[in-house]
Amino acid sequence: MTTQLLFYNEVVPISAERHGNWHIRDLKDYSFTNNVNWVPLMAVEFLNASSDFSIVFAGDEDTVMPVLLLGMRQDENVFLSADGSWEGKYIPAFIRRYPFVFSLSEDGEDFFLCIDETYPGFNQDAEGPALIGEDGKASEYTDGNCTGLGATAVQHRHPPCARADRRSWWWYQLDPRWALVPNCWEFRAEQQH
Repeated sequence: MTTQLLFYNEVVPISAERHGNWHIRDLKDYSFTNNVNWVPLMAVEFLNASSDFSIVFAGDEDTVMPVLLLGMRQDENVFLSADGSWEGKYIPAFIRRYPFVFSLSEDGEDFFLCIDETYPGFNQDAEGPALIGEDGKASEYTDGNCTGLGATAVQHRHPPCARADRRSWWWYQLDPRWALVPNCWEFRAEQQH
């Protein structure tokens, strides 16, 4: 599976078998961003992010995507305080979604909800919301995170400035054929003709 890792360490697809008794505490500690000087940006974030950050279009000759600069030097994040709190007014979606991330399947057709198992807020002591409900499916908390990640996954798969021979990102954002599959375990382009 492919992911945009940056600060993710041990990315694993979430499953009832492996994570059935896992819970999550919201730590409000952004120390995990310490060694990154940029994060991807979605078009919907431009207005809010522009008050704090420089927005740069980066990439190569095939693909260009918007990113937020967090620092000018490699491994520098000037928005992170010494105690791990965030010093900017706006927290980018790529950072807010941590420790959740979608990963693209090898065939490029499906997204799978994953977590970074090294996140220190995970526990098996029932502290915080459960990742998996008693029915063995994604909990309400996990579904809520998954829904927000859906737009991110689509945009990062088809960034706004991707090659000119592809359809624009706006089509993917607005077209009803792109939909979350029930209970959010997979994110797929529903082919309706």
